[in-house]
Amino acid sequence: VWTLEKRGEKPSFNTSFDKALPTFTHRALCKLEENNYLHFVISQNIDGLHHRSGLPLSKLAELHGNVFAEECEVCRAQVIHPKSVGSYCRKRTGNVCNSLKSRNKSLSCRGKLRDTILDWEDPLPELALNMSEQHCAKADLCICLGTSLQIRPCRDLPRKTRKNGGKIVIINLQKTSLDSLADLIIHERCDHVMKYILDKLHLNLNEKPSVFNVSKYSHVKKIILLSGKSKCGRNFIGKNLAEQLSASLLHINDSLKHEYEKIHNNDTCDTDEKHIIKWAEEKCREDPTIFCRMMIEHNDQLCSSNPIWIISDIKSYAEIEFFKNHFNDRVLIVRIEASNDVREKRGWNSQADIDNTELKSQLCMDHFPDTPNESIIESNSKTEDGDALDPRIQIELERLNHANEAINQLELQRDEARKTFDNFRQKAEDELIQLEKSIGDAVPKSRCYYEARIKLRDAKEILIKAKHRFERAQELHVAAKELAIVSADFIDEAERSHQNAAAWNETYHQALAKAQDAETEKYQADFDQQAAQRIFSETEKLVEKLQKDLQRSINKSKPYYEMRVEHHQELD
Repeated sequence: VWTLEKRGEKPSFNTSFDKALPTFTHRALCKLEENNYLHFVISQNIDGLHHRSGLPLSKLAELHGNVFAEECEVCRAQVIHPKSVGSYCRKRTGNVCNSLKSRNKSLSCRGKLRDTILDWEDPLPELALNMSEQHCAKADLCICLGTSLQIRPCRDLPRKTRKNGGKIVIINLQKTSLDSLADLIIHERCDHVMKYILDKLHLNLNEKPSVFNVSKYSHVKKIILLSGKSKCGRNFIGKNLAEQLSASLLHINDSLKHEYEKIHNNDTCDTDEKHIIKWAEEKCREDPTIFCRMMIEHNDQLCSSNPIWIISDIKSYAEIEFFKNHFNDRVLIVRIEASNDVREKRGWNSQADIDNTELKSQLCMDHFPDTPNESIIESNSKTEDGDALDPRIQIELERLNHANEAINQLELQRDEARKTFDNFRQKAEDELIQLEKSIGDAVPKSRCYYEARIKLRDAKEILIKAKHRFERAQELHVAAKELAIVSADFIDEAERSHQNAAAWNETYHQALAKAQDAETEKYQADFDQQAAQRIFSETEKLVEKLQKDLQRSINKSKPYYEMRVEHHQELD
């Protein structure tokens, strides 16, 4: 954009937020995060492409918001949608929060949802800004990609890295305000630089973006991951859970075999297992979660229609991390344990080849890090041949059934509320139509007066905001000028006493830059304030004129518009 502006050309946009796809740089950053080179991403863009590229929300701070996200006023939970929300400036979207309460897990929050896009005057989200500052402070390297570093406080974040001994690299086509602090400046396109970095790190990135769009599955309430060794009872328990909860039962191994047969043009199941294992090992080395994504893609219809998923063959920590990163607190990890004697009775061969990949991955389940939401179920006393479930499983089933009943009840209440709302709205419209007929022509004649009053109210709100903005800009300008004067005095004193004034020189230049920015903001705020005052005065005169000219019609139609206001308040 800045390059085109320098050439005197206007940028053209041939796509929308909904159709936009992550660039090579977005996917490269995701690849670096998967390989533990990248620890955190700070974005001022609102396009949501970092999240759509597969970057976990825990590793991302979107300081200016996300067009696909809504946030609850009560619990601060975020809901990601497959399409843009359609509103801006932190307005209510008309939706409610369905996340479960922290104390009573059977009830939904029901808080009002707002879009996450900030207005010009809105403060940055405190949590995201704090996380950004903390990560910048402890970073060894801060890379600034495709940014002019003009907007505060984001432009000052790299200084925290420098202050703690870290390095700063700036990759941008134009010069930036922090070029003097950078250890390395690269004037090149981000995609070209990221390709060079991946080549040097021997990381491969598929040309075709493999994006897992988690926003498509925002309806999911719970994902139960069943892990354990061979013949521990995972499939039996998963099948029973799916029947009890009416859940979707998914198998990662089925997608693995399906993909293998598709690639090798083999529709039979008598393929040598060692060849499949070796092929799967190579695939997982390139992408540890490839078969998790394939499983969801192959079962897209089931996954899109059911709010509860059960995956009964979790074998690696990478698979658990995939679901935890994308679905957060909606994931429940259940580990099934059984003694070797019980497993042998169920057909497990203890003398099997120890090099078997499946067996090794199952043995690795013993070394998973402890997590607070992990449950352990022993499956020693029962077999898989139709016996009753473990009592603890039954308790969990009852809890989940109660939660489902509560959800169903709330959905019924929602449908009833919608029906009541529609009936009331229709009744209100009928009453207003009848009242308008009884009053006559006074209603349409006076409508322009009431519309002008609404415009006057809106103009007053805009004027108040403009005044506050001007006052704040004026205060910032005065403070920055005072700081510059004080810094200049200290510089003169240091020069007279032959002391090093480098620190005060930097403070002086920073204060001058802040004063210039504040002065520009003050003039712009003053201009906007004058424009708002002019619109308010003109609208006020129009209201007074209409009130004088249409006094008789206004008095006659007053009952109609009062009733209309009452109905609107009740509907809101």
